[in-house]
Amino acid sequence: MSATVFVFIQNEKGEILLVRNKKEPREKFTKPEGWGLPGGGVEEGEEFCEAAFRELEEETSLTEKEVRISLSKEDIYYETRISRENSEEETHLVVVFRAKLLVPVDSLDLKPTIEADVVEAKWFAPDDFPEDLYRSHRGRINFFLKQGSQ
Repeated sequence: MSATVFVFIQNEKGEILLVRNKKEPREKFTKPEGWGLPGGGVEEGEEFCEAAFRELEEETSLTEKEVRISLSKEDIYYETRISRENSEEETHLVVVFRAKLLVPVDSLDLKPTIEADVVEAKWFAPDDFPEDLYRSHRGRINFFLKQGSQ
C-alpha cells in the first residue's frame, strides 16, 4: 500500500494555500503542471504527520514553528483508491490534514526548495481558484470549506 498526504491551510483572510506543481504529484500518472494542496508521498517508516510537515516545508518553506496540524477526527479527510495495473491491485491512501497558520500571512516568504516538484506557492480566495486546479484537490478543499474555518 502507498500513501500520500496533503495539507489544507487557510490564512486569516480565508485564502487557501496552493502550490503549482511541475507535474501531477502521483508519479504513476503524469499530467501537465497544475495547482493543488501542498503535499506528497509518505516515505517508508514515516508517520503521516511527519510526512505532511516535511512536504509542507519542502514545497512552501513553512515550518512547524509557523503551522500547527490538527489531529482531531473532524480535521482529517481521507480516501482510499484501488488501482489495477497489469492485473495487480494496489491500494493507495490519501490523507489531508487541516492546519492552522500560527503567524501573520504578511510575515511569510513562501518558496519551494530546490528538490521540490513545485514551481510556486500562493494564497487563493475560495472563489478565485486557478483554472488548472487539480479536480481531485477541489473535492478535498470543498470538504474543509463546508466545515467552515476552525
